[in-house]
Amino acid sequence: MNSKLKYSFITLAFCLQSLAPAFARDVTQQLADSARLAYEKQQYKSSVVYYEKILASGKNSAALHYNLGNAYFRNNQLGQAIYQYELAKKLDPADEDIKNNLRIAATKTIDKIDVKENYFVNSIRSNMYSFYTTTGWAWVTIVLTALGMLFLLLYLFSHNTLFKRLGFWTGSVSLIATVVSFCIGFGALHNKNKKSQAIITAQVVQVLNAPNTSGKSRFSLHEGTKVNVLESTDEWTSIQLDNGNEGWVKTTEVGLF
Repeated sequence: MNSKLKYSFITLAFCLQSLAPAFARDVTQQLADSARLAYEKQQYKSSVVYYEKILASGKNSAALHYNLGNAYFRNNQLGQAIYQYELAKKLDPADEDIKNNLRIAATKTIDKIDVKENYFVNSIRSNMYSFYTTTGWAWVTIVLTALGMLFLLLYLFSHNTLFKRLGFWTGSVSLIATVVSFCIGFGALHNKNKKSQAIITAQVVQVLNAPNTSGKSRFSLHEGTKVNVLESTDEWTSIQLDNGNEGWVKTTEVGLF
């Protein structure tokens, strides 16, 4: 191959590679604009399609799931709306708009599950995990560590009795708080990466006593109900309600998060 021609091909390939990210961003922006415009025109089904295309392209953010949840909610797909709000909350647990819309959508669900007393412990733990993002908990741990070390240095090198006491007790409390913060942050990270809960996304689901189509129905659930996930495969998911009832549903009928 002629060296000049070869050089031209290399240059063209490099230019195309450089332009690819910008092109991808442009396409994503076009889809986002189309989704927003369709939503404003109350064409909610079309808005859902555009937002789903953005997700399918590999983009992922709390804002994207939140907007998709709004479109699903307006399109009367309650289960899908709550599922998207939960995904958004997992990415940005401190966002008040997400939490508010999730509360509103949850009031529309049909199933009201009685909660066993011991499940309140899980609720408290979940609230602690979602108080900050995992990055937020990391920064809290860093700040507490720095404060603890600073006050302990004050205890070690101060010649003033009052300052030594202040440094010792405040430093000790800060270091204990550091350990607690680290544990919560680690738990929040683990919780973020695992799919331990799910939302019923189908309108009505029959919960079976076995993971096969010949299993007997134990009870039924309606869209939007949150369940705990015990185990899951591509075809079947074992769920547990907050009242302790368990069963199997098809994985396609729930949204795992």
